[in-house]
Amino acid sequence: MSKPTGELLIEGKNLIKDFPVSSTALKNPMMRAINDVSFKMYKSRGLSVVGESGSGKSTTLR
Repeated sequence: MSKPTGELLIEGKNLIKDFPVSSTALKNPMMRAINDVSFKMYKSRGLSVVGESGSGKSTTLR
């Protein structure tokens, strides 16, 4: 893969997002939605986020 050139618009590094879970039966009251996600978006370049349903695509982009 060639190294992108141009202006870096946004970069996400090692993103993690946990959500509270309401069940008291679980040891950990948090659910990890995304774990260690990184990306860079450059001017005049596209960024695609693909994955299965429920894999955290929308959460990552928020």
